[in-house]
Amino acid sequence: MLRANLSVVLVALVLLPGTGVPLWADAGVVTRGILDGELPEGVEVFDNLRVEIPARERVGSPQAGIPLGTTIEGVVSYATLLRPAGLAWDEPLPTIFISTAYRRELCAAMGGSLVAHGYNVVAVDARGTGSSQGAWQAFDPPEHYDAAYVIDRWIPSQPWSDGRVGMYGSSYMGIIQLIASGLVERDAAGRPTHLKAVFPVIAMSDPYRQIVAHGGMFEEEFMLTWLLLTDLLSVLPPAVAEVSGPDERVEAAGIWIEHLLNIPVSIGWIMDPEHILYGDFYRHKAAMLYWPAKPAQGFHYESGLPIPEGGMTIPEGLPAFMVGGWFDLFTAGTLECYQYGLARQAPGDKALIMGPWCHVTAGMGCGLEALAGQELVARWFDWKIKGQKDSFMREFPVLLYVMGAERWRREKAWPLDDTRLETRRLYLSERRAFPNEYDWFSKLNALDNFQLAWDTPQVFLYDELDDPVVLRHDPPILHGLASRSADRWLAGALSLESQISKYEEGLVIDEDEPWEDERLDELGVLTFTTAPLEEDVEIIGGATLTFWARTRFGRPLTRAALDQARSVIEEVYRFADGNLILEQLTKEDVQWVVELNDVFPDGRARNITSGWLSAWHRPYDPVDPTQVDPAYTPFDPFYAVENYDAEDHPDFAPIEEG
Repeated sequence: MLRANLSVVLVALVLLPGTGVPLWADAGVVTRGILDGELPEGVEVFDNLRVEIPARERVGSPQAGIPLGTTIEGVVSYATLLRPAGLAWDEPLPTIFISTAYRRELCAAMGGSLVAHGYNVVAVDARGTGSSQGAWQAFDPPEHYDAAYVIDRWIPSQPWSDGRVGMYGSSYMGIIQLIASGLVERDAAGRPTHLKAVFPVIAMSDPYRQIVAHGGMFEEEFMLTWLLLTDLLSVLPPAVAEVSGPDERVEAAGIWIEHLLNIPVSIGWIMDPEHILYGDFYRHKAAMLYWPAKPAQGFHYESGLPIPEGGMTIPEGLPAFMVGGWFDLFTAGTLECYQYGLARQAPGDKALIMGPWCHVTAGMGCGLEALAGQELVARWFDWKIKGQKDSFMREFPVLLYVMGAERWRREKAWPLDDTRLETRRLYLSERRAFPNEYDWFSKLNALDNFQLAWDTPQVFLYDELDDPVVLRHDPPILHGLASRSADRWLAGALSLESQISKYEEGLVIDEDEPWEDERLDELGVLTFTTAPLEEDVEIIGGATLTFWARTRFGRPLTRAALDQARSVIEEVYRFADGNLILEQLTKEDVQWVVELNDVFPDGRARNITSGWLSAWHRPYDPVDPTQVDPAYTPFDPFYAVENYDAEDHPDFAPIEEG
C-alpha cells in the first residue's frame, strides 16, 4: 500500500558538513583508480601537460548586448594524460576528455579502464581549480568556453590525438559535458567537428531549482558539504608544483595564491543576498541554457538583454548516453536533460539508464557490472567515435530499474508513451487510517494517521472547515534526519556501505536503517494511507500534490522573536544583509515537506519520492492568491524562468497568512 506523508517544518534542517562524506563523493570516483594507487595494467601516465587557453570573446558580442571589449580572460591550465603503455608519443588515438573541478590527478583515473579499449584519457583542471589559473566560478561562461577550446583546439593539436574527442564523467564532470556541447565547433551539416560522443552521468539541468533552492528552501546538506570539500581541494598545492623548473614553481605559487584568495568568494556565494532569487548568477550555470527547447521569450539577463549563449544548442548530431539514479540529487535534472536537451537526437544517438542509486552509487554504476567496469562506456564510444557497428541500444535506448519488482526493464522512450499510462488521483481524507496490528507506527502516530482515498472525492475528505486535526509543530523537533532524505542530500554517503554490500556482494540490505524505513521520520506528522493494495501499482513519472492550508504563527515563532533571532545571527556572524541561510531561518513562511512511501505489510515505509515547497515559492495566482497560478504546469522546467523573473509577479512577496 501507499502512504503519502504531509509534514510541516518551520525551521531549517541542518547537518554539519563533512559528516562521513569521502572527498570523492560528488565526483563519483572509483577508489581503485586513484593515480598514486592502482591503475589498470598497461596504462602509462603523462602528468602536468601545459594547456594554454587564450582570451576569447563571448558568442554574439556585442550584437547580443554585451559591451565591446568584453572577453573571457585567458588562463594556463594543466592536464594529466593516460595512454596505452609503450605506444609512440605521436601515434594518434581518439581521446576521452574529463573536465573537472576536483583535481585532474584524482579524476583522470575515472577513465582508466578506457585506455585498454584504445583511447587516450585526458583530464584537465577547470579554471580556478587544481593547477589552473583564474578564479573558480562553478559553471560560469568562462568554463563553458574553456572546455570547448580544449575539445576543438588543444586536443586536436596534440601529436597523440587523431582529432576525435569524447567526454565522460559524473556529477560536475557530467554537467560540463552538456554545457560544453552547446559551444563546440560544427561542420556545415551542424555536426560537431571534433566532439563525437558524450557520456554524462548524474547531470543536472538547473542549479537553482534542483539543488540550491529547491521549492524555495536552501539545501544546506549538500551545498555546504560540497562547497567545503571543493574548497578543501583548492587548499592543496597545485600538482604542477611537482615540476622541477623554477619558472613552473613560481607559476604554481601564483596559482595557489589565486585559489586561496578565491575561497572566501566561493563561500560568499551562499551569503550574497542577490542569490536568494533566481537571477543572473544561476542563469549561466544551467545546462538547460543549451537545450534546443527554449522558454517562450528565450533566456535573458535581469536587465532584459538576451544571454548570448542561450541561442546556442546541444548539436542534434551529438550522440549522448545519460545515467541517473532514482534517489539521486539530480533525478529530475537527468530526466529533463534527456527529454528536453536531447529532444532532437535521432534514434540510436541517445540512451538513458536510471538505476536504484543515490549520487555516489550512480557515479560508481553500483551493481551494474558493465557500467561500473566501463565496458558499456567503451562500447558506446566504440560505436559513436570509432564507427564500429553496434546498435545495442538502438531499439530500446532506455533501461529502467523497477523498484519493488527489483528488476531492470528496457523501454523505447522516455517519457513513456501516454497510451501506456493512466493518471490516478488520490484524495486526503479525515477518516482514521486502517489499523495494522503488526505496525508499531500505526499505534504511536494514531492521532495523526488518516486514509488516502482512490479516484473519487468522498464526503469524508479532509476539509479545512471541519478542522479534524490541528498539527502543532514544535520547532525543536526536526524531521528529515532519520530518513532517506538525509542520505539523498548527502549524496548517498550514509548508505554507501550498505549499498555496496547489496549490489556488489549480494548481501541483504538492513531494513532497520533510516533510508529503508521512514517511520521514525513520520512520527508527529500527518500521514494519509491507502487500504492494502489488491494488485500491484506501478508509479512512473511525476507525482503532484495539490492542497490548501492556513497557517498561524504564535509563540515562540512571533514576528518579534524572528526579528530578534535574525538580529542576533547578523551580529554574531556579521552578515551585512540577507542570504540563503538567514532567509530560511527567519522567513515567516511554512515549509511543506511531502513524502510518498511504499508501506510493507509489517508497516515498514520505504520512500519512493519526496519534495518540499516553501509558501513564498508556491505557484499561486496573482489575481487570487488562494488559487494555483493558471500559467503553472507541474514539472515544466521553464515555469521558473518565465515567471520568477517577471517584476510584476509576486512569487517572492512575503506571505503573512493564506
